[in-house]
Amino acid sequence: MLSKLDNKLIFKPNSKNIYDKLLLGNSNVDIFKLNKNQINFAKKVMYIREKALKFETEVGGFHIFTRDSESKRKEDFNQTKNKLKNNINFLEQNGKLLVNDNDITLSKDFIQ
Repeated sequence: MLSKLDNKLIFKPNSKNIYDKLLLGNSNVDIFKLNKNQINFAKKVMYIREKALKFETEVGGFHIFTRDSESKRKEDFNQTKNKLKNNINFLEQNGKLLVNDNDITLSKDFIQ
């Protein structure tokens, strides 16, 4: 989570009222402005999250949300199941990394 890396880059409202004010307030105020270093850091973190840490499309799946339909969940499962044999080595590599105290899984392009 970005807040673990730099809590100045995120807002963590502790009430609905504060959350509403952030969403409905003027987006041109200084609290929403980042300096160039903060912008570059956030871009790097987003790139790593999207390119290095996710591999759902590589193994056939896609992102499922809590309220998605059962048919969408089944489609995700079936797509992943159909590509499983082609990804056994890749998934085993990730498993070995996790066993060896790595906290994250990596996509195919970043596992080395």
